[in-house]
Amino acid sequence: MRKFAGDINQNLLGNIKYRNNVVTGVVAVDNGNYTYDVYISSSEEAYPNVPTTLREPDFAVGDAVEILIEYGNKEMPIIIGLAKKIVQEIEVIDINTLVTTLDAYDITTSAYLEGRIEEIDGYENCLLRGFHYGLTTSYGLDIHEDGSYEAGSYSLEAVELNAFTTYHFQAYVLDADGDEQVGEDKSFITSDYILFENQIITDNEFMSNSSSTRLLAYFFQAESNHTIVKIALYMSRFGLPGNVTLKIYPNQGSGNFKPVIGGGVLTEGITDGDTLVDSGGEWREFEVTPYSLINGTWYSIVIGAVGGNASNYSNWLGTLENVLPNQWRHSSNDLGVNWYSGQFDLTYKIYG
Repeated sequence: MRKFAGDINQNLLGNIKYRNNVVTGVVAVDNGNYTYDVYISSSEEAYPNVPTTLREPDFAVGDAVEILIEYGNKEMPIIIGLAKKIVQEIEVIDINTLVTTLDAYDITTSAYLEGRIEEIDGYENCLLRGFHYGLTTSYGLDIHEDGSYEAGSYSLEAVELNAFTTYHFQAYVLDADGDEQVGEDKSFITSDYILFENQIITDNEFMSNSSSTRLLAYFFQAESNHTIVKIALYMSRFGLPGNVTLKIYPNQGSGNFKPVIGGGVLTEGITDGDTLVDSGGEWREFEVTPYSLINGTWYSIVIGAVGGNASNYSNWLGTLENVLPNQWRHSSNDLGVNWYSGQFDLTYKIYG
């Protein structure tokens, strides 16, 4: 009798199987004679002595197997092989990596807190980004902004902080589902300094050098009546320049006029130039004797390297962009007798 192609299929061993159903079972007992007792589907008792079509079967107790029910007769089961395992790969995302807490900066009695939303596949823009902060890791204070925020860094200013106090902070976001995701805890210590006048743009390519005979000067105008206690310059060194002195002098007129060296030093500070970085740049702070500036008055910042020479000098970094048109760099090769100007901007931060 001829059978139709749709009614038959052939396994790898050449065994012919007719109309059938294939179900899954679990091996309960290996009888040692190429037959097995098998639980089929939800059966409470194992079907005994179930044969297999495989020539050299190696099924173990507990294996899931495929069972052929020939002609729909459940009393004639045959094991035809191991059941296929379906593996579902699940992408596990550590939600704590959605936002990272970065370091705080420009710290006085206020501070800029910085964080970063990370680029993670499958996440949409965040609905909110901000910071928890406070005196302990319980925080209690919060600053944030609402909107739609993609991956990238962000910063917000925490204000009215206590002086000389340790603050903890933690970046956080609300993801597209409105769930809060947080970064790790970080901390910083405030000072009692307030940043006043400043020029912080540098391209790390323009620098002027100072030594024992070469002085550098840059000018700033007081924006209010306040007392200065510290000045920071962005600096580096070449060789070993020794101590670097910073002095504040009166300015001859307004804007780009030479320092009045003969007018006397208003305040001054010193730092060890040998400890400056020798590549790139760093903000170096000079503690100065407190001095009261007058709103609208122009002043000169003048530096020199006491032990420096042509092979050992300090560098004061800035930019060629001339971002402050009324404030040019001046230099003197004769300790302030003659000054030469250049339309460049040097860096500084005035604290009070």
